[in-house]
Amino acid sequence: MTSLLLISAFDPLPSDGVEVIRYPYLAKALTDAGVKVTYLTADFFHYTKRYREPDLEGEIDAWGMDVHYLPCPPYRRNIGFFRLYHHYRFGREVLRFLRENGANYDLILSAFPPIHVNYLLAKWAKRNGIPYFVDIQDLWPDAFVKKGLPRWLLRSFFRKRRYALQYARGVIAVSWDYLVALESEITSDLQRSFPLGLSPTVDEMEQNSAPSEFFTLVFLGASSQIPFLEELIRRWDELPKHYRLVLVGRSPLFKGKPSEPDRRIFYHYEVEEGEKQALLAQADVGLLITDPTLQSRFPNKAFSYMRAGLSLITNIRGGELEALLLTNKLGGVCADWEDFLGKLAEVEANRTDETRHRIKEFAVKQFSKEAIYTAYATFILDQDLS
Repeated sequence: MTSLLLISAFDPLPSDGVEVIRYPYLAKALTDAGVKVTYLTADFFHYTKRYREPDLEGEIDAWGMDVHYLPCPPYRRNIGFFRLYHHYRFGREVLRFLRENGANYDLILSAFPPIHVNYLLAKWAKRNGIPYFVDIQDLWPDAFVKKGLPRWLLRSFFRKRRYALQYARGVIAVSWDYLVALESEITSDLQRSFPLGLSPTVDEMEQNSAPSEFFTLVFLGASSQIPFLEELIRRWDELPKHYRLVLVGRSPLFKGKPSEPDRRIFYHYEVEEGEKQALLAQADVGLLITDPTLQSRFPNKAFSYMRAGLSLITNIRGGELEALLLTNKLGGVCADWEDFLGKLAEVEANRTDETRHRIKEFAVKQFSKEAIYTAYATFILDQDLS
């Protein structure tokens, strides 16, 4: 393979001012192996909900990608009509690029979602005989069903997803649980899971432990409907007085909420990356709390927690996350409120500086971005694309 077309409407670039997550690392690993990588993305940035600024400092150059920004309309809500229209327009621009340049590539690799974009890519790749791989980031359109939309209204989205997965030469996912959930739709035998990974620095490995007079729980997230978290906030006074709860992220549950020092609850709606790392460094437990009706999965925040050496407590039962936590003694899995209190007490009883350091070392060894994306690139390069 000499050239690859990489497509993602939303993944951060080095010039976006937020932490680089996935595809620039993959692109760097591929270019280091001698592959020319062209990267298509939207000019409107998903994370900030603003149009991207020009890369005047040349920050992208070091990653080896030839980046093309495709014009797309803005949106404000992560799930809604305007984001779907954004995806439609992005797909139209991707097809325009392919008509002019598609024959130059040995392989197309696309993030999923967007559903419509991958549907168009699967049709184009099938018609033109160019291998197409899909990289599953989330289980759309299932997320819309969980928001209350009737399944019949989303039939076309499910149909397009089935088509994309049917004609994908290879299927990759950030979580093996996603591959299991979609096994009835995937026809390719080329299936692999590569998590998002983490990139800790030496300084992060040497961060101080949390203050011994407090036992601090931290939650990172932007979700708007998390019944268990809402119950935790409501019943926080039932927990020991030396417990603190730190809530970080752009969740509507946190917006405009003043901290409650008397209850030891602290809200941080918008924080810079450095401030977030400082908050994690002062915590003991990272909460992986989600809506239990969702498919079991491996949230990216788990890497942020482990990078800071936090023990993990989750209500995500079954799948690779539970196996990871229990096998490696990284925390606990709870079924209900009483179980949650028991897991907290158990984690606190075993929480030491050695525990923090062990979790950090485990995270670096198992989930460093260098290791994950070198393996990801090797998987791509090893495929027979004839």
